[in-house]
Amino acid sequence: MLDENTKHETREKLETVILKIESLREMVRDERYCLDILNELALINTSLEDVGAALVKSYLKGDFKEGIAGDEKEKHYEELIHIIYKLTK
Repeated sequence: MLDENTKHETREKLETVILKIESLREMVRDERYCLDILNELALINTSLEDVGAALVKSYLKGDFKEGIAGDEKEKHYEELIHIIYKLTK
């Protein structure tokens, strides 16, 4: 579960990403300079990576910590490895 602070920050960051994507769409529509579009795209990617990092941190502090304290340690380690792999592809 996400704590309220992480939930609030994540929602704000995602709202910002949505606005950036809308701006990116306008840039493409207006045939802006390709490097400007690529720079905006890089900013969006960085913002999404920040959201992912915050969610991983929240998971490690909460669900993962509780999970490895129980009987299904291996399951939680495998889930963590799987998501880290997906996020770093």
